[in-house]
Amino acid sequence: MSIGNCGSVGKGRETNPLMGLYMDIYRPASGAEFNLGGWSSRSTRCFVYGEKVPKIFTPDEGDIICKMTENVPGHLALSADTDNDLWTMFGGNFAYSSDSRMPNTPIKIMDRIYR
Repeated sequence: MSIGNCGSVGKGRETNPLMGLYMDIYRPASGAEFNLGGWSSRSTRCFVYGEKVPKIFTPDEGDIICKMTENVPGHLALSADTDNDLWTMFGGNFAYSSDSRMPNTPIKIMDRIYR
């Protein structure tokens, strides 16, 4: 499974669908981004899945697919599936959904890659 410009959703989801929810991506109004070209700078939404995410939709071909995790107990974060082997950090962008089953706070997107 991979994301946006890095690829697309793999085959086999018909038999074992990935389920989750779409979230909008928000950037600073000043235009200053510090994610060094991370995936959230090139998109307006992402497909999110994880233990605490309502299982409502399946991703479409080419969607950016992210997993919601607790990087520190009580603190949620999003990271892309293709970034699993990379050291990522917060780059300044957030994801949010108005769905009442989601946290009522923007979630940090961890897409700045440390090299």
